[in-house]
Amino acid sequence: MQDSISPHPSYADRPGRWVSEPCWPAPDIDDRRFTLGRYSLSEEPMPARTLDLQSPLSVGMFAGKWASYAATPDLPSDQRDEDGGSLVFETEPLDDTCKVLGLPTVDLEVSSDRPNAMVAARLSDVAPKR
Repeated sequence: MQDSISPHPSYADRPGRWVSEPCWPAPDIDDRRFTLGRYSLSEEPMPARTLDLQSPLSVGMFAGKWASYAATPDLPSDQRDEDGGSLVFETEPLDDTCKVLGLPTVDLEVSSDRPNAMVAARLSDVAPKR
């Protein structure tokens, strides 16, 4: 039996809702911009930072299938193992509810000391610590 805190690859009931807007971009949607700090995200501007990372080749194996049909084995499992080989940036707990509608984007300036490199960005909702 899995505990209720850890993420699961499937759920018997996953509450949610469909959202419809009369036009896009919807007039009542506000953009929120966050700046990467040293392992943190802030809505305040911060100076540019250089962070180095050489991930193991296994990073990304728990991401689930690309373009899955939401079948249980296709979905991502607990992402904490992925975090261990990644740069992770978190905000302080948000003061208000933040609903993501649309396509989140990330702008990065990167360099590599190898001829090939790959960057992937993941946006996760993190449950409050108990």
